[in-house]
Amino acid sequence: MLILNMSLSAYYMKNEMFVVNEVDESIIIFDSDYQETYVLNFIERSIWNHCDGVHTFSDIICKMKEQYDSDQEEIEEDVREFLIALLEKNIIVEQK
Repeated sequence: MLILNMSLSAYYMKNEMFVVNEVDESIIIFDSDYQETYVLNFIERSIWNHCDGVHTFSDIICKMKEQYDSDQEEIEEDVREFLIALLEKNIIVEQK
């Protein structure tokens, strides 16, 4: 699945089909269908925590900007790339 455009007003939710565990400052996500494990680092965890169906893509970018002193465009691109990776693996789902 190739995702070229992401709406700033789209909401993202975690796919409850995955097993999720917190270990220290990381999140471990297990895909039992494919026997794959994904480990999210501290920053990815912060984005993940906002994939709750309440925060839009734009909201998540704003939250990251509040937490990290980086360029707005860089933050937007990093958040976009991470969300696309999660969407492609069906770890999160988009709600418009």
